[in-house]
Amino acid sequence: MSKNKSSNEVREKILFFMWQKRYFNKKHTPITNLCNKLSEIPCKSINKEVKRLHAENIIGYKKTHHGLDVYLKPSMKKEIQLIIQKRLEEYYSF
Repeated sequence: MSKNKSSNEVREKILFFMWQKRYFNKKHTPITNLCNKLSEIPCKSINKEVKRLHAENIIGYKKTHHGLDVYLKPSMKKEIQLIIQKRLEEYYSF
């Protein structure tokens, strides 16, 4: 596999990270925080995938005094669960 991650893998990691931290609705985070926490993925790829997720209405944008933040839309919870299903199973199984 090449150095760049596939877009599905990047999407999965972004959504799983935000799911774990419960970034829904009023709880949000700057995109730079995603870049820092998912440091194994280039920030350019994260930005592209966040734009795609916003276009698909899975992620919302929140304007703050320090810039643009992102959050998961609660109405899309089932779709998000389907995307990150494999990671959730690994996370909750011991």
